[in-house]
Amino acid sequence: MCDAGHSIRFLSRHDNRSLVTTYISESLRLRKTRTMTIINVKAPVSGVVEDVKVLVGDTVSAGMLLTIQSATKTETQVPAPTAGRVKKIAKKGDDLKEGDIIAEIEY
Repeated sequence: MCDAGHSIRFLSRHDNRSLVTTYISESLRLRKTRTMTIINVKAPVSGVVEDVKVLVGDTVSAGMLLTIQSATKTETQVPAPTAGRVKKIAKKGDDLKEGDIIAEIEY
């Protein structure tokens, strides 16, 4: 239990999504205040991040270009799968394996 004015956060994971729910105590009762879903954007191929088109905190729309990844003379564009706000993004020069998390988008 927690005193009035404190919050409790619960994190649950399903596939490549994280669900964070925040509750605020109110006279020993918990009231749900907001729910965020975080999508993990995974690298489609192994290779180096050649260019990063967004910053942490930027608002993106579905399909907007996040990064460009280079592997054996081939450039692969990595788009945002959904609209939301960028929570994490890979850095230019990062060497990623296929399936590594390249970005997190909160919506």
